[in-house]
Amino acid sequence: MTESEKERYENYKITFVALMLCYPFGLENLEGEFWCNIKGYNGSYAVSNYGRVKSFKYKTPHIVAPYITAGGYLQVTLYKNGKGKQILIHWLVAEAFVPNPLNLPEVDHIYGNKLDNYYKNLEWVTGFENKRRAYQIGLIKYGEERKSAKLSNAEVLWCRSVFIPKDDKYGIKPLAEKFGVSERNMRKIINCETYKNIEDKNSVQVIQNTKEVLLLNVFENLREGKHYHILDEDYQREVHGEIDRCRHLCHLINSTDPLEKEKILQLEKELFNGNLPENTFLTPPFQIDCACRVFLGKNVFANHGLVMMSVGTITVEDGVMFGPEVGIFSVNHEPKNIRVIMTKEILIKKNAWIGARVNILPGVTIGENAIIGTGSIVTKDIPDNAVAVGNPARVVKMID
Repeated sequence: MTESEKERYENYKITFVALMLCYPFGLENLEGEFWCNIKGYNGSYAVSNYGRVKSFKYKTPHIVAPYITAGGYLQVTLYKNGKGKQILIHWLVAEAFVPNPLNLPEVDHIYGNKLDNYYKNLEWVTGFENKRRAYQIGLIKYGEERKSAKLSNAEVLWCRSVFIPKDDKYGIKPLAEKFGVSERNMRKIINCETYKNIEDKNSVQVIQNTKEVLLLNVFENLREGKHYHILDEDYQREVHGEIDRCRHLCHLINSTDPLEKEKILQLEKELFNGNLPENTFLTPPFQIDCACRVFLGKNVFANHGLVMMSVGTITVEDGVMFGPEVGIFSVNHEPKNIRVIMTKEILIKKNAWIGARVNILPGVTIGENAIIGTGSIVTKDIPDNAVAVGNPARVVKMID
């Protein structure tokens, strides 16, 4: 006997025992049992408040043997004019014994036991109520608990937090390729059409059960040029929620013994929502206000004292190195109203070397292999293979 055959046989034995326990076949009434003729069968069948079905089609009445459907419900076949019809027993019981004044469309097992069709275990509900209870009591699995799940809950939350429409790195297509799913499925994940009910327990930002893209709206609006007052309700909830999360984790990292490198690495991974690439490490102490808007490549190294004000998004490509006490600032304030903020994205390309105490201001792109000298303040783009120094930083030579 193969393993699958053994499993099928064991399931059959369990099902048979369950059926015998919940559905007695004797004609004697159970305690408190009463019967009602099933509509449309001219007295040929009756159902009891316990969920048993009795046939009167022949001289000797008998209890109709049910069977268990693939969905786990008890079902019987009733015959009329030589034709059989398969009917779920809980529907028969509900139609006979459970009032339905609102004409609701579905029948729910209140306590979640699909084999228990006693009328007090049944109620008429809407489809939404039926599904909600199934989720609550675990009859329906969601998120990573589903057998068909391709992504973990943490991966889904990460995708939703970093998603940037039409972006080459964080758009639908690259995210789908990264996790080996179709673009159609990734779009459903981002739009909360699948993995609807999961939430990040460690974050203020909660995944809501709607069909719109609702994560990081304020961050994306800022990235597209919108300005926000610092007391704006959405800004406070979303941006300051992320700031509070990051302050807490940065505090834990910065107060950890430097010799506990594994603990520091795990906390840094948590800070970046599990997305800390291979051989990338930031030396404590450091301060990052919105880690969900920092996108690090592989083999990035930062010496101590790094500060990232990343509300406006900071992308650091593979191989970049930072000296001590570097500051990267993607946010600014309106001169006429300093309580209104605006942002510009910062990009630091592959293998750039940023010297000690360099400050990089909003909107700057630093090219591949560029070197920024100690103490420089970078206010404008620096081309590939350039050496730039000063305040403001200016290109002094090109690297051959």
